[in-house]
Amino acid sequence: MKQKYSVKGMTCSACENHVHNSVAKIPGVDNVEVNLLTNSMTVEFDETKVNDAMIFKAVSDGGYQASNFDDTLIDNDDLKDLKKQLIYCFIALGLLMYVSMSSMFNYPIPSIVRENPYVNIALQIIFLIPIVIIKRNYYINGFKNLFHLDPTMDSLIALGAGASIVYSFYSLFLALTGVMDTAHLVHNVYFESAGMIVTLISFGKYLEAKSKKKTTDAISKLLELAPEVARRIVDGKEEIVKISELKINDQVLVKANETIPVDGKIVQGFSSVDESMITGESLPVEKEVDSLVIGGTNNLQGSFIYQVTKTVEDSTLAKIIELVEEASSSKAPMTRTIDKVVKYFVPGVILISLITFVGWLIAGMGLNFAITSAIAVLVISCPCALGLATPVAIMVATGVGASNGILIKSAEVLENENTVDVVVFDKTGTLTKGMAQVSDIYSDCLSNSEVIKIIASLEKGSSHVLANAFIEKANLMQLELKETTEFKSLSGLGIQGKIDDQEYLVGNLRMIKEANLDLSNYQEKVDDYLNQGKTLVFLAQKDRVIGLVSIFDDIKETSRQAIERLKEMNIKTVMLTGDLKGTAQAINKKLGLDEVIAEVLPQDKENVIKKLQEDGNHVLMVGDGINDAPALVRSDVGVAIGKGNDIAIDAADVILMKDDIRDIVSSLELSKRTIKNIKENLFWAFIYNVIGIPIAAGVFYLSFGIRLDAMIGSLCMSLSSVCVVSNALRLKRFKPYYLKENKKMKKEIKIEGMMCQHCQKHVLDALNGLPETSAIVDLENNMATVETIQDDQTLTSAVEKAGYKVVGIKNV
Repeated sequence: MKQKYSVKGMTCSACENHVHNSVAKIPGVDNVEVNLLTNSMTVEFDETKVNDAMIFKAVSDGGYQASNFDDTLIDNDDLKDLKKQLIYCFIALGLLMYVSMSSMFNYPIPSIVRENPYVNIALQIIFLIPIVIIKRNYYINGFKNLFHLDPTMDSLIALGAGASIVYSFYSLFLALTGVMDTAHLVHNVYFESAGMIVTLISFGKYLEAKSKKKTTDAISKLLELAPEVARRIVDGKEEIVKISELKINDQVLVKANETIPVDGKIVQGFSSVDESMITGESLPVEKEVDSLVIGGTNNLQGSFIYQVTKTVEDSTLAKIIELVEEASSSKAPMTRTIDKVVKYFVPGVILISLITFVGWLIAGMGLNFAITSAIAVLVISCPCALGLATPVAIMVATGVGASNGILIKSAEVLENENTVDVVVFDKTGTLTKGMAQVSDIYSDCLSNSEVIKIIASLEKGSSHVLANAFIEKANLMQLELKETTEFKSLSGLGIQGKIDDQEYLVGNLRMIKEANLDLSNYQEKVDDYLNQGKTLVFLAQKDRVIGLVSIFDDIKETSRQAIERLKEMNIKTVMLTGDLKGTAQAINKKLGLDEVIAEVLPQDKENVIKKLQEDGNHVLMVGDGINDAPALVRSDVGVAIGKGNDIAIDAADVILMKDDIRDIVSSLELSKRTIKNIKENLFWAFIYNVIGIPIAAGVFYLSFGIRLDAMIGSLCMSLSSVCVVSNALRLKRFKPYYLKENKKMKKEIKIEGMMCQHCQKHVLDALNGLPETSAIVDLENNMATVETIQDDQTLTSAVEKAGYKVVGIKNV
């Protein structure tokens, strides 16, 4: 089974590795993923051999605390506790520094403290004790992990601060025994350094925790979307229940301005729903009977009753949260490499510190110089900056992607997207609208209505994307469909079945050719329809063709924009379709892809992807159908349209919640930005340590007189992690290119139908609800003035969905 836990006490990547190793050693544990950012751990184990208590004990033995997972990623109470502890530490440190510096500066202090070194030191110890007690976990965990030969950042702090304290007591002992002159005693104790090291590092950890909380904002906001209660309708009466109590087929009432509790289908009423927080779609979506609604979205106006189709655990929102959490806690290959470095980093720093200590003793610089240099090495080194470089960027990126309707399933996917050089598109439902309509009907022996009646009757049992086109056409022509027997689907070809004991075939040109049927009476129409880019569907009996229907599926308005952008990024674009070459080429005249691969059977799509990979390409495949699933799995990155088939979505690495393939470009650009951010983080983390450690060790002291004080080193150590997290937070500014590039324009919209101030408010709310749009509505002149990045079609749609008519738009 797979179980998630909360883990407290981790401060660096070495801690993360320590927790991982502690749990991974338990017999029966198959896999462990520990996430420092979310303070969580996911464990896969055999429940017959392992239980929660064993996992809790393993974590506890390592010096940390594990508990059942809660949704609080970085607890506000924890932040408050950190802040309170920090205030106490700074108060104690202020008093400690005031006393320790009294011999150097002439400020008010009792003469006995200034003149008597033993009183001075006694007070320093008294003021240091609260700091040591408040931050005792640094010492407890640090030395415990050191004794287990698995040192962490806490070990470096414990050694550095501990060495300062031990050396100070050693100096005090020398003075008490007469070996050291008491006049030099105050200058040979480092109690203030020990207090300063711990307090400054704690200050850095507090800033880091605050910054890390910002990286989890996307998940936190998702968690807050679902309401706590719902209005369940039982026997016509309304009752308030927790959403966890809702079951499939329960009926739920949703009123205006309320949040929809869980997924379902409307059975009564109509409304418009804001789905932007789930899909990223800016415009409200109209809902009526039989429309599907998503839990966590907002009902804007009107009330409706809907039937629950998914429980809270299986809802769309729950799956999105799960995907984002898994993606943010997963590790890319780059991260695993860094983890190996961090594993040896802390022991390496301890070794360098020992070499520094021994080296300066041998060089004759004295015990004081040697120990302060060794302490400086311990406290300036920063495994945290290295360990956080990748995961913070991954978490911010996946969160930003989710807020824009782009769900990225893992960190590895983000890394893989960065290398993509070929994008392969399925045609139907991806490049085209996927809403096929019957365009032309022709037969040399049947009427148009007879052709449609037969095909629609057969297509009733089909799951093919074109089936609805025939059924809708039959409804429009008010035809009564007939019962079909012996129905059979012919993969990649069509369908067959019997109506009134007469066997019929419905399918594509390949099916007709394989059946060796004569097409001479239809060839002229076939050529004509193909030249127009239309899809052909034939109706045949066993021995002859008896009908031809053309289907037209127009391209999406955003398809060409996406392809042009990909070309600007030097990415090759390919259309992969089962349609005829003529149809595919006709569609491509409008799109301008680099290559078209047509007449490909579903089972062969995977082979096409494999061939492209064998040619040295990194392939991203976009699809939305069941037949795309093998190709999506085979590709380096598989992308599914969110409104597509569940199997395709399960097979994909990236899910686009909006039906907008421009988000493929956005996903690739987000990947490139993320990898660049990670490299920046790693560069600064490595450079910081490469420069800081030698300076702290005194490498440049003899030549240039450059030496680093331990207190400055501890401050640098504290701020290095904050810098890495802050750099990663810059990714939160990411916007899809098509929003970022649009410049605001001023437009005047002429509107019909506004009668009163309520009408004025409806239009105002509809327009101001669009991203980056501000509107003023003039009721007297039936006009709205807007400043917006939106196009005319989006503005028109927003006004018409509010119930009014747009009669003209002009730029001003």
